Amino acid sequence: MRPQELTPTELAELLHRAYLQDLGEDVDEVDMDTRQRLANYLGCHEETRERPGTPGPICLTTPPR
Repeated sequence: MRPQELTPTELAELLHRAYLQDLGEDVDEVDMDTRQRLANYLGCHEETRERPGTPGPICLTTPPR
């Protein structure tokens, strides 16, 4: 799964499913690798890195190019 290839709707659905899973709901599991990739993609997104006044990205690995 490459987050940068997902549509905004697909990203939202995946994040929603992960949230429901965290709440203990019975949904299809979002595995830790997928969660890691999503967190890294969203935390290291170019728009996030360039926002003035923010402490900087929280990148777990080098963002994909």
